[in-house]
Amino acid sequence: MVTINLLPWRQYEKAYQTRRIKLIFLLVILLSVTNIVAGYLLVSRQVRQSGLRVAALTDEINRYQMHSRLLRVAVPPVDGSIGNRYGQEFTAARLFAGLGRDQTQDVCFTEIKRNKGTILFVGKTRSAADLTDYLRRWNVGYLFSEITLKLLEQENGLMRFIFQAQENQSSARN
Repeated sequence: MVTINLLPWRQYEKAYQTRRIKLIFLLVILLSVTNIVAGYLLVSRQVRQSGLRVAALTDEINRYQMHSRLLRVAVPPVDGSIGNRYGQEFTAARLFAGLGRDQTQDVCFTEIKRNKGTILFVGKTRSAADLTDYLRRWNVGYLFSEITLKLLEQENGLMRFIFQAQENQSSARN
């Protein structure tokens, strides 16, 4: 009878399986560490981008607050044309600040012209009723003593309007 010694083969097979288990375990650890590092890099990038966005928004808020404070400062009355010029600039600043606060989608101004104490507004609206409602609740209407509608016509499915506003002299000095 022939005897075969299987002990070396069993030892080799056990060593091979041990190496294979160690390799699998090492790969699992390596993939886990890679996933953790990739997640960390992704989250840190998003945090950095969010921080930059917050900084940009904070700067923008600060600019608006500073601009808002400048608009609230009363212009001291000055005699002559210099005082009139400062009053016009202050009224224009209040006009544009008020237009900037207006969130309506019913009226779109396409052009605003100023000639001395008269301001000409050109724009488009869906209907005459929308323009009327807008002018009734217009948040800068106090700046004008008289508003005159010069043109209201249908154009490409919209109403084109032109109205002229006479600047209120008391608002120019305040």
